[in-house]
Amino acid sequence: MHLCLFDFFVTLLEHNMNEVAYNAEAAELNYSFRTEETGLVIRMSGFNHKLYLLFDTILDHIANFSVEDLMDAVMEAMLQSYHNHIIKPSKTNNDIRLQILQKVKWIPLDKRKACPQVTKDMVQQFAADFRKKMFVEVLVQGNYTQQEAIEFHNKICSKLNFDAIERQPTTTVTKIPLGCTVCKIKSFNTEDTNTVVTNYYQQGCGTIYKITLIELLVMLMEEPCFDFLRTQEQLG
Repeated sequence: MHLCLFDFFVTLLEHNMNEVAYNAEAAELNYSFRTEETGLVIRMSGFNHKLYLLFDTILDHIANFSVEDLMDAVMEAMLQSYHNHIIKPSKTNNDIRLQILQKVKWIPLDKRKACPQVTKDMVQQFAADFRKKMFVEVLVQGNYTQQEAIEFHNKICSKLNFDAIERQPTTTVTKIPLGCTVCKIKSFNTEDTNTVVTNYYQQGCGTIYKITLIELLVMLMEEPCFDFLRTQEQLG
């Protein structure tokens, strides 16, 4: 339910900022919101001397968030968004894989079931609770001094006035047994004849060294696989 409320919060926040989005685009400034399992990601880009003003405006909308008379429209849009995700075999394939591997994993299918229970008051309360405790990370790249970059972090702290969370959330992954295990499900879209197959090979606890080796292995495999499947077999 919390992830579903999170999606509603961000979608309504985007609606509340429609006028800002138009003005930002005219000034060649860009921003986007993305919900993750561990929190909200805000990305901005554009002319550095104007980004600070945009950042201020975004924080003001988060700090003063209110649910306008858009719940019915947003509810319909969210249900459609979850539905569109679920009927794509490649998306469902990835969701099921992660749900098997992760100790706790809520997928769009779960969120769609919870969606009709969401109310205006629940979203408003979620937004208030969300602002109470946070862990903030800021990455600034571009034409900024060190102090100017630090000011972005300070501005978040002063505008939202939150307490620090006790611990950061972590993702726990299940160790799969040795041998071959198969999970097969039917597509939710009966009219889609595509089949999606994922072979997952678990390597163990990740390190920078291991991840680099795996990425190198993928690079070495990619070209010959592409040549065989697309050029020789004319697939895809």
